[in-house]
Amino acid sequence: MEAETEEIVVRMTPAQKASIAETAKVLGVSVDEFVRMAVIDLGSAPGASVWSALLDRYEASLDAAIRSIDETVEGARQSRIRMAEFERAGR
Repeated sequence: MEAETEEIVVRMTPAQKASIAETAKVLGVSVDEFVRMAVIDLGSAPGASVWSALLDRYEASLDAAIRSIDETVEGARQSRIRMAEFERAGR
């Protein structure tokens, strides 16, 4: 049996809504889940495990993005080397 749910309407600017949506996306959770986690955590103890978990997800996403950028830069560097070798060979 599904649990009953209720809806809460919150007024905010479009920029605030976009910021919340982007943060939820970066953290890999839905907007609903992000807001629930934030509100429940603020209602309990500051610095509780929810924020730690969100920060861990954010850091993992950031690490993955940095690795991807590093791989792209290395690929471009290798491509420049190959192009220079190709030009030196007179091809």
